[in-house]
Amino acid sequence: MNTWNKTLSIGSWEFISSRSIRDTSVLLVAGGRAPASSWFSAIARSFRHIWCADSGLEVCRQSGIVPEYIVGDEDSSSSESLKWALQKKVQIKKYPVDKDYTDLQLALKHIGEAFPHAEVLLTGCWGGRVDHTWSNIFSAIWAEREWGLRVVCLCDDKEALFILDGPEQIQINFHTPLPQTVSLLALEETCENVSIHGTRWELEKTTLHLFRPYSISNRLANDGGKSIEVEVDNGRLAVYLYWAE
Repeated sequence: MNTWNKTLSIGSWEFISSRSIRDTSVLLVAGGRAPASSWFSAIARSFRHIWCADSGLEVCRQSGIVPEYIVGDEDSSSSESLKWALQKKVQIKKYPVDKDYTDLQLALKHIGEAFPHAEVLLTGCWGGRVDHTWSNIFSAIWAEREWGLRVVCLCDDKEALFILDGPEQIQINFHTPLPQTVSLLALEETCENVSIHGTRWELEKTTLHLFRPYSISNRLANDGGKSIEVEVDNGRLAVYLYWAE
């Protein structure tokens, strides 16, 4: 692949993919660990459409960013934030607490209905329970299969996970601070012809297995490099980055 399409420039990194750019981008704020307010405020300025899954509203209110839509059961949003949202005329889609889908899944569903085939950047999705994190990652994949969305990245100022769908090639350029860890994780039984360059330990046309996750805890190349390139020919592959706290 040799066609690069600039997709995202977020905080301390720039993401470029071989996949085509979609017409609409949505910033979705979930109810997990809140991103740093300065980080969130900086990236929110790049998005016309900002949605919240339930208590993602708290992040928006604390940063003074008015979202377009709130989806969820309101069981974890404060009354002060809900009052603020009503004053700002934010659209609200309320669901009962007893429901089949999570608030995040419902938000993705409604984004897919409002903006078919949009790109989504998901934040407020890290921290806390492992089952929540697991559900968030695979809900992102489900959103593409079910509603045509592409969740490009799950990220905040401490962690980022990019989802590649082969054949795809990406380049990530880093500014300060640099990530401490770079890991590759197969999200299907196998990911074929995986390559990574710009790291201490490189791979070339390797098959990665869901049940043999050894390609973790890598780091940027010792020569002071500030970019990595990752390629996968077949399968869904996660590129995970971690910044030291």
